[in-house]
Amino acid sequence: MSRHTFYRLWHGMKDRCENPASKNYRNYGGRGIKVCKRWRRFENFRDDMYRQYVSHRKANPESRNTSIERIDNGKGYGPANCKWATKYEQDRNRRNNRKVTHEGVTLTITDWSKRTGIHKTLIAYRLRRGWPVKDALMKKPR
Repeated sequence: MSRHTFYRLWHGMKDRCENPASKNYRNYGGRGIKVCKRWRRFENFRDDMYRQYVSHRKANPESRNTSIERIDNGKGYGPANCKWATKYEQDRNRRNNRKVTHEGVTLTITDWSKRTGIHKTLIAYRLRRGWPVKDALMKKPR
């Protein structure tokens, strides 16, 4: 499977966590993100994740950018902390995203912007200026 996308995803995961020469090492291995012992062998990773990978790709045919995502960004790669995600889903789970809760719903500022029609930059500006969340998200600009 060494030419298969699935194998390249596994290799990339290991590289960014274990290879200090990797361009992404500082954001993964450099901050303590590790690959669990079991997944250091490709066969184990395949046994644990390939079926879900195929299912995810079938459910999201428009996405050629399916990749592995850590559910908790502070923890490493392992069966209990990983799932497959589209690029859109991954972008919503970045460390630098600000999530805002309003009326029991927690979304990124980008998602609130799409929902409300208020530009994300304006929402972020209002929140930085100390506006109440409800006003920052719902008050239409003049």
